[in-house]
Amino acid sequence: MSAFISSNSKKAFISSTSKDLGKYREAAYEVCNRLSIVPIGMEQFESMGVGATEGSKSKINEADVYVGIVANRYGYIEDGYAKSVTELEFDHAEMRGLDRLCFVADEGAELPKYPEDQVKQVKLAAFKDRIGKLIRNTFKNDWDFKLKLYDSILKWLFRQRGTGPLARHVFEPLFAYYARFGGRADVLARVKTFIDSPEPGYLVITGPAGYGKTALAVRLVELNRDITAYHFFTSLYGSKTGFEFLSEQFFLKNVVEQIRLWNFFPYHTWEAPTTLSG
Repeated sequence: MSAFISSNSKKAFISSTSKDLGKYREAAYEVCNRLSIVPIGMEQFESMGVGATEGSKSKINEADVYVGIVANRYGYIEDGYAKSVTELEFDHAEMRGLDRLCFVADEGAELPKYPEDQVKQVKLAAFKDRIGKLIRNTFKNDWDFKLKLYDSILKWLFRQRGTGPLARHVFEPLFAYYARFGGRADVLARVKTFIDSPEPGYLVITGPAGYGKTALAVRLVELNRDITAYHFFTSLYGSKTGFEFLSEQFFLKNVVEQIRLWNFFPYHTWEAPTTLSG
């Protein structure tokens, strides 16, 4: 997939050691490009006439989000500093108030071995303890990392675009109405397997009236709200504030408004379609 990059595109600073995490950095670049995010990494630094630490800081100053990948190496410590360039990047991103999306390798992760001295290993353990105070992801291999990074950046972008109220807020009473949901564990597990699959496709759930399809749908949305565009046709709702909630127009407005949150091109004006034919 080719990226659509513009002057308004978000920028992600990719932070990690280099020798052991080359293919993970490549995966991060690929994910950013697929989401029209500009990746910033050491591979792209121009000649700046400053050391590695100051060069990284200047690039973090250009970024909108920080992506940190940490494995089994602490990395290069520049003369005059007590911490590695990688940890100082983490610190500078915090100082700038950037969201820090951190990923730490599992103990059994597929990684090349580059031994470091005991001093650096102690510093690495302390650095991982600091990262452990954040909500972070772990990864087993580059494919696992790529999926988790894609999910994290997508949700980060969703939060950037989803600051205003959406039409779907009218369905909030449904979540209270069906709050006491129980059972259907087998069905929920089957749907989760479908959602987690990398393969494209669609899943249709059918059943006679009164068998709990709406309650199940509400539960599925509740479990996956960050990645779900949803709409309910239900007689619990009538006309309000000029909208007929069972109408084709409101359905289109609601669904397109949500799907648009995943369109990260720099277009800020749009008009919802009024009929299914466009």
